[in-house]
Amino acid sequence: MHLVRAALSFTCIAVALACGASKTSGGTTPDASSDAPRAEGGGGEAGACRADVVHRPAATACPSNADAGVIDAGPSTCGQTIVPHDACLTDADCAGAHGATGVCVCQSPGGEGCGVPAVTGNVCVSANCHVDSDCTPCARCRIEQSCGATTGYYCESPADTCSSNADCGSGFCTFQGDHFACQNDVACAG
Repeated sequence: MHLVRAALSFTCIAVALACGASKTSGGTTPDASSDAPRAEGGGGEAGACRADVVHRPAATACPSNADAGVIDAGPSTCGQTIVPHDACLTDADCAGAHGATGVCVCQSPGGEGCGVPAVTGNVCVSANCHVDSDCTPCARCRIEQSCGATTGYYCESPADTCSSNADCGSGFCTFQGDHFACQNDVACAG
């Protein structure tokens, strides 16, 4: 099975590294029968692995949006014409600017409203893991989401102080170099 296609609120490319790709608390809807990112129940305090995080059990290819056709300018796109384009179909396509560990995030092209960049297709995001088995000791390759977009995948740590954006009020649960913590100084477009 392939990752569930994510219709993200927008691609925060210009702010991706600071602002942060699949929603559960942000665009991919986990499906218990697929290899899509999943959330598991049961939280935890810092110092222990958290079971309530969205993570990536397996990496699979994204579908291509090449045949989606041009999305004409209209009210849903704020007058933007969207030409579908995929930056990647698999994680292997994400080497280079995103490092050897870049992850391909599946998403469908579409407009999301005025002031929000259109989604053109699958994108590469930074990562320090591809799948759960790449991570120790917690064995979870966690999703990072900011501004409605998946911005990376990073190994869970016992030092994590948040499980999702819901733990951070108006901020985001972002990877801080070696653990996830709330970041409240991210400004999102729109």
